[in-house]
Amino acid sequence: MNKIIRNMKEEVARAEGTENKIKAFIKAHLELIAGNKELAEVLQIELRQSHKFMKEYMGTKLNDYLNIISSIILYGQKNGELRPEIVPGIAKRILFGALDELSGFWVLSKNKRYSLAMSAQMLSDIFINGVKTKAKSDGN
Repeated sequence: MNKIIRNMKEEVARAEGTENKIKAFIKAHLELIAGNKELAEVLQIELRQSHKFMKEYMGTKLNDYLNIISSIILYGQKNGELRPEIVPGIAKRILFGALDELSGFWVLSKNKRYSLAMSAQMLSDIFINGVKTKAKSDGN
């Protein structure tokens, strides 16, 4: 998990601007799932069966992973790109929940009707449009 967190931080750091950082996170997460089907199956199915594991793990490495999303939200708020009323702790869970659902669908589905690339693009658009600041009105 440390390697995954380190790689994700590097991927996000390479991206310029908040929107690209969000897109980079989403794309890298879904590529991780696509490239490691066995790991994805373990994360999606086996680990969820253990309430004790999830309770203990949420406070450690998974939270470190989710905090990468929080750091992107804070970065965007500081730069005026994201709405200031967005709570990073809620936004990270919303985004991760959507990623988790897409990952689960991809892992468990025999008929892959949607590519992970298309899913990444759609999720990026929906999430970014929900958190970004609104364009200033031109008076019309």
